[in-house]
Amino acid sequence: MKAKRLSLVLALLLLLALAPQPAKASPAVWVMDQEYLATKDNGRTVTFSTSGGGSVDLDGGYGAEIYAYVAPAAGVSSYTVTAGSTASAYVDTVDYSVAVKVFFIDPSTGLGSWSDWQSASGSTYMEDSARFSLSGSGSIPWRTYPYSRTHSWTLPSSGDYPAKVRVTFSFSKVSGYMSVNLAPNSSATVAAGAFGEAIRRSGTGTTLPLAVLSVSSTPISVTVSYSGTVSGSASTPFTLYGVGKDLTVTLNAPGSVTVGGKTYNFVKWSTSDAGEHALA
Repeated sequence: MKAKRLSLVLALLLLLALAPQPAKASPAVWVMDQEYLATKDNGRTVTFSTSGGGSVDLDGGYGAEIYAYVAPAAGVSSYTVTAGSTASAYVDTVDYSVAVKVFFIDPSTGLGSWSDWQSASGSTYMEDSARFSLSGSGSIPWRTYPYSRTHSWTLPSSGDYPAKVRVTFSFSKVSGYMSVNLAPNSSATVAAGAFGEAIRRSGTGTTLPLAVLSVSSTPISVTVSYSGTVSGSASTPFTLYGVGKDLTVTLNAPGSVTVGGKTYNFVKWSTSDAGEHALA
């Protein structure tokens, strides 16, 4: 029985080689518990226990210093009160772990992958209660309070290029209490919790420009070999990176591929050039 012949189209997306960008931090991770407290709650302690987490993505670079810190935090998201009202929050336990992944690019093959790299764990707490004076209507932004925990790592300065960093915070326990002393007919939403932030220290490390070439195929995955600035083979879809240099590669796709009893014949290359360098 003759196999059915179908078409196979391979597509390329070329991105312009980018100049190094200044190191920057993404939004930090907040884990909060909020309680709506009214005049009837005066003097009453509201306890909480919560967990959660999130991640922060950073630029990498040879020898870059990555810092992560965790601290207790508190704030008042909204209040409607008359003069003389106060609120307070206290965090007595923050148990956390920090995991660091790095996107390493092999300069010889041009291929990159995420790798589990470092981890840390610990606990922290609030040394003193956070006390807020409330008047009128508004809010008091969340902010961190001592006692904070700091961890730092230095990315490799040679070998595979550490292009990106992902720092993930996991809070297994955040506990404490909130209370208010409000004037009649007043209310406030008080919050307490934990804060985690990762930063790439400015002025350290070497960020190299990257030329990026993405290769895909429709409607199936195929293995494509390549040679030139970088060399190797990979199954579509994949992305090649030129670390600190332009990419000049020759791609070789199979003439036909049989998958599940169906034969797919190579038809053409299709390009989507998003950069300044045309593909030949």
